[in-house]
Amino acid sequence: MNKFEKIYLPLFGAIITVLLNIIMFIQTFITKANYDVFSNFFVIIVVLILYRVNYYAVKIGMERRVRLEYYGILFLCTFSLMRLINRLTLIPFYINAISFIFAFGFGTFALMIAIIRLRKH
Repeated sequence: MNKFEKIYLPLFGAIITVLLNIIMFIQTFITKANYDVFSNFFVIIVVLILYRVNYYAVKIGMERRVRLEYYGILFLCTFSLMRLINRLTLIPFYINAISFIFAFGFGTFALMIAIIRLRKH
């Protein structure tokens, strides 16, 4: 992986994710819709933590140990974009169902990897 893929791609993904969630937060107050705004803050906090872990791992040369965090940043970026599109217009049910299954599977996989890493230490 080159420097762009190691540092800048996760940085752009984190920035886009934060901006998308801020837009969804502002859109909730403008339209006075009944959406949950705490999920937006949760996604922002998670993506910032993931980027920080990824950045320090790349800085000390252990980027192979944080592949899950790297892909987590990119996944949260695409998932936030899909949430924003779904708030503005309706996405067909099948696309929503497939994305939910993918998100649930990735989240379960990430949780299992985190538990395995905790048990090793």
